[in-house]
Amino acid sequence: MHATCLQFLEKNLQPGMGVLDVGSGTGYLTACFALMVGPEGRAIGVEHIPELGSFSIENIKKSAAAQPLKDGSLSAIISVDLKH
Repeated sequence: MHATCLQFLEKNLQPGMGVLDVGSGTGYLTACFALMVGPEGRAIGVEHIPELGSFSIENIKKSAAAQPLKDGSLSAIISVDLKH
């Protein structure tokens, strides 16, 4: 699924764009999006499961997307206590 998503978005995501990844899970796609939009763009991942959100931040810190996380073009947001 991730490969199909990235293949589709490869033609549509351009450097400088903004991306919102709702339900970002492990952060894999959010990190890929950050690399695709580059330092002039912004990728934001939102995850409502605290443990998964923390796991995603640790994953991103170990990846090629670590620099975008440091320079602010990648954000990870963990929302807790959401009510349906």
